Amino acid sequence: AKDSLGDLDGLEVADVKASVTYECDKDGKVSKTTLAYSYTLAGETVEETVDMVFNSLEIPTITAPEDADEYTEMAE
Repeated sequence: AKDSLGDLDGLEVADVKASVTYECDKDGKVSKTTLAYSYTLAGETVEETVDMVFNSLEIPTITAPEDADEYTEMAE
């Protein structure tokens, strides 16, 4: 949990707690993940929650278009 908070400019972090919750759809695939953190920083309690919703875990096949040979690179 402490590593996932990243660099906090050398500030002392204490009482770090974290949890990860997964929700599955009717097909048993992960549809939502919730990350919950709490920690004490400079005497103040900080709480953070991150929700990630997955609409699809299917990864489509990516192919070059049929006319790819007609494309040119743009100069930066």
